[in-house]
Amino acid sequence: GRIGKLQKIEVILPRQPNGPGDPTPQPIPKTLDYDMWLGPAPEAPYTKDRVLFHFRWVSDYSGGIICDWGTHLFDTAQWANDTERSGPVEIEGTGNRWEVGLYDTVKDYDVTYRYANGVTMTCKPGNPSIKFIGSDGWVGNTGWRAPLQASSKEILNSKIEDTEIKLFTNPKGEHRNFLDCVKSRKYPYFPVDIGHRVSTVCHLANIAIDRGVKLKWDPIKEVFVGDDKANEMRKIRPGRGEWKIT
Repeated sequence: GRIGKLQKIEVILPRQPNGPGDPTPQPIPKTLDYDMWLGPAPEAPYTKDRVLFHFRWVSDYSGGIICDWGTHLFDTAQWANDTERSGPVEIEGTGNRWEVGLYDTVKDYDVTYRYANGVTMTCKPGNPSIKFIGSDGWVGNTGWRAPLQASSKEILNSKIEDTEIKLFTNPKGEHRNFLDCVKSRKYPYFPVDIGHRVSTVCHLANIAIDRGVKLKWDPIKEVFVGDDKANEMRKIRPGRGEWKIT
């Protein structure tokens, strides 16, 4: 490629939540079926900081900012590394949470992934961006939907010839493409198995942070190697009451 052999991928996600969240119980709005909203999650008092957008920062419902934004940028990283249907083989990371309040997902984090092909990928908080570093230069962008940047004008302005790989474009968006594929039975722009792999990369970060040790991952069997505690964290949690996840 234009940057030579890919060596490292740097992913930057936002730093959130920006506050600890207020756990003080509040009256349930008449317009909300709160029991249904909780679903299989544990019983918990209603507070506006728990629902709507903010549910992302409660580990009973979400994996925090890494799972929220990671699905966007790790997708591109996995594609560029030709590991869309695989994943890393080693993960380690650290993270910090608010010491008080409702929110218990990490807001600061430093995660490193290593792939079987020798590529490393880091994930830290800041201005959302991605950078691909190769033996002959780099390409990427700084800021969500920011223009492409490169280590040299030659790389940035180089023409992609008709004989080179052309990417699948999706001008109407993923939602329209999915609906069209339901009718046509064609392969969608973002297949579910690739989505699963991207989500797995996100969850691996949180598990590595919580375990506090370097983890080895088998992307074929999708299990941790030699770490029973980490594998326990992969399991589906029991549902509340009669709720079951099958």
